[in-house]
Amino acid sequence: MNTIYMFPGQGSQAVGMGAEVFEQYPDTVSEASEQLGYDLKRLCLEDPDQQLNQTQYTQPALYAVNALMYRAQQEAGAAAPDALIGHSLGEYNALLAAGSFSFLTGLKLVQKRGELMSQAEGGAMAAVIGLSGSEVLDHIASVED
Repeated sequence: MNTIYMFPGQGSQAVGMGAEVFEQYPDTVSEASEQLGYDLKRLCLEDPDQQLNQTQYTQPALYAVNALMYRAQQEAGAAAPDALIGHSLGEYNALLAAGSFSFLTGLKLVQKRGELMSQAEGGAMAAVIGLSGSEVLDHIASVED
């Protein structure tokens, strides 16, 4: 049987996330807070300024909690992964778990990603189901300004 870990993306954040691991890794939480310029633990557990659902805060917070939860599971003796996958932002956690970069490097990447995405205006996302590539291109061409 294969062991696969999937890391969630933006939209799975919730006040209280990380409560089970913040005390376990105070140095990592402190390092993350220093990099981010705000108290990560307070944001995740209390969200006093209603920022947790703002992209520039959501992405680094979720990345950090995903990373700490994975680390805690591995240190507790959970099965090593045969595969790692992530949805959107969770891809960064999959790459971290695969050893592609350090925790802090990944945090810097998602911090910048969240900042840039928060500046986007007028964008939208859609799923394309049942259309060919040429049909998609035709539709895009018909709605371009």
